[in-house]
Amino acid sequence: MKPIFPSLISGSLFLLAFISVSNPRKANVAANRWMSFLFFATACALASSVVTDDTTTRLLEFTRFATAPALYLSVLYFTSPGKKFKTLELLHFIPLLLFSVFALSNLVPQSFKNNLEQFVLRTTHVNPGLLVFGSIVVQVITYLTKLNCQRGGTR
Repeated sequence: MKPIFPSLISGSLFLLAFISVSNPRKANVAANRWMSFLFFATACALASSVVTDDTTTRLLEFTRFATAPALYLSVLYFTSPGKKFKTLELLHFIPLLLFSVFALSNLVPQSFKNNLEQFVLRTTHVNPGLLVFGSIVVQVITYLTKLNCQRGGTR
C-alpha cells in the first residue's frame, strides 16, 4: 500500500479527534472524549506505517492497545449518557500498561533485568503459563457469577 492513503486517513482521523473533543454543544462530553481518544489512537496506529523513524514508530505502537478500551468506553458512555466515571474503568488499560513496560524494557540495563527475573522466580515459584491459565479461569468464574446475578441468583 502506498503511504499516501494511510497518511490521508490518519490526518483525517486526527482532525476528527480534534473536532469531537472540542464538542461545541457540550452534549455527552464523556462519550465524545472517549470517541476522540479512539480516533486519536486509530490515527496513531495508521501513522505508524508511514513514519520511518524507529523510536517514533515504537511510541505510536502504544496506541494500538488503547483502541479497544477506548471503543468500549465510548460505546458505554454513548449508550448510558448519565453514567458517572469510575476509576475502576481504567483497568481496561492494563494491557497498554503491560505492553509499555515490556516495550520499554530495552532501555533497562541487562544486569538489572537478570537480577529482577531471578528475584521474581525465587519469590513466586510460579510458572508464567500458570499465571495466564489462572487469569483465564478467574475471568470465566467472574463472567459466570455475573450471569448468575443477572438471572436473579444470589451473590
